[in-house]
Amino acid sequence: MNQQQATTPTRNGPCPCGSGKKFKDCCGEIENSSVSRHQQSQKSGVPPHIIKHIEEGMSAAKALTDGGDQEAAEHRLQQLISEIPKAIDPLRMLVGLMKARKVSSDELVDLQARLVMLSPESDAFLCDAAQTLLNLKRYAEAERCARRAVGIRPTNPQAHNVLGMVLAEMHQPDGAEYHYKQALSQHIPVGKLCANLAFVLKQQGKIEESAAFYRKAVALEPDNAVNLLTWAKLEESLKHFDTAWDLVERARKVSSDKACLVLESTLLRREGRLEEALEKLNGIDVEDEKDVFLISYFNERAQVLDKLKRFDEAFVAIDQSNSLIRKTRESIYDSASNRTTVERYEQFYQARRIKEIPCCGNDPDVPEQATPLFIVGFPRSGTTMVEQILTSHPNISAGDELTYLWRISQLAPTLLGRRGEFPEFLSKLDQSTLEAGLKSLREYYLCNAIADRVVGSETKLFTDKMPLNEMHLGLINLIFNDAPIIHMIRHPLDVVLSSYFNDLTHGDNCSYSLVSAAQHSLTAMDSEAKAVSPDSRRRLPIRS
Repeated sequence: MNQQQATTPTRNGPCPCGSGKKFKDCCGEIENSSVSRHQQSQKSGVPPHIIKHIEEGMSAAKALTDGGDQEAAEHRLQQLISEIPKAIDPLRMLVGLMKARKVSSDELVDLQARLVMLSPESDAFLCDAAQTLLNLKRYAEAERCARRAVGIRPTNPQAHNVLGMVLAEMHQPDGAEYHYKQALSQHIPVGKLCANLAFVLKQQGKIEESAAFYRKAVALEPDNAVNLLTWAKLEESLKHFDTAWDLVERARKVSSDKACLVLESTLLRREGRLEEALEKLNGIDVEDEKDVFLISYFNERAQVLDKLKRFDEAFVAIDQSNSLIRKTRESIYDSASNRTTVERYEQFYQARRIKEIPCCGNDPDVPEQATPLFIVGFPRSGTTMVEQILTSHPNISAGDELTYLWRISQLAPTLLGRRGEFPEFLSKLDQSTLEAGLKSLREYYLCNAIADRVVGSETKLFTDKMPLNEMHLGLINLIFNDAPIIHMIRHPLDVVLSSYFNDLTHGDNCSYSLVSAAQHSLTAMDSEAKAVSPDSRRRLPIRS
């Protein structure tokens, strides 16, 4: 008995090898690894000596990492991966090391793509890949990865969260809202997630719900100055200045971030205290500040100087802000791509084709059907003012900027179960299929309007003033050929200058340069003119 005790130590007893370590942390670990290698070999078909080689290589990499030589550790893992390309564990370890040093590069994307290829049903690998692609602003690829992750495991909150972030960056706040809420329903509330949800709710005009989630975000993370300031901006936009001041004061207690001072200037400006606002900005030392701060600083400075009627100085300030935006956000207007898209639409929506296509209108046998009232025009052309006038009527509800037409243009092939590019793929459908398809697209638009409570219980007319909807006049004619259209026209110089002073989410980054704003405005004006021109170029019927 005593002899057996001496040769078979307990897990927590001293190792008989004399290392001074516990048996479980020394030779006991080696024995367990040997058993594990044997089990892995039987399960995977990989020879035990290969598994042992992988484990030894990873142990060496870990030792290098623990010793502070991460570059050597990554090199050792890369060697191991080149020797055994299908080994998942060293690949996963290498990805982890690169993520730990906050690397988002094409090299990391390639490694993550290999992980997904080796383990295509891993929602975790897909989530990681989507996050990296999001960091690199490769949104379409990020969306595909995130959607695959959600499809594999619909109860994965991280998959929904990443997809929500991707959709938010792609200016699809309604989709982002859905996936953020899915993430919250499957995970304990997290401050950042609540704040992200609040932001996309604000974008959709769901102000009360947005404020509720900002309140929850701050309750979960009371020392998060970013959440406090973002909530304060919401309250400022609602003219709840006392609440906004209180939130800014709370932010200043937990952070020395100069963004607090900029927001104080905004509040002073909104209260009409313009000289105090400018004095506040003049007191901020902007030397050595990061570009992201300088963008907001110069933008606010431009707004204050404009209100003070110091227009030349205001223009210099907004020019500084927009120059930084073009540099830091890679917000480059692609004139050629936009022109190509417009030309494609013009080529498809010819008068001859429009006459041949069975356009959709309200069913005469169904009373009081929901009908959009389209207000089209370039951003800053007065669409908001017209909507406010129209919706003062009790029978018209405000839809604001609805993304439904844009989404139809992106999703139409998928919605109709077809392949091809919109709108060209429509010409390949037979008459009955096309008629049914257009009705489906119309129903998609209206169902979204009802789901978003745009259509009131007492009102059936609702406005859609999404900027640049004039690019979709052809689509409007196909699926709402009896809907009213109001076309807003403002002097092009006023439109371009006003756009330059506003951070637009529409127009493919056209507003950050006077040249690109003018180019996009001219493209839109030319397309509108051709759509309603009475001469031989006329493509669409004129609405009375």
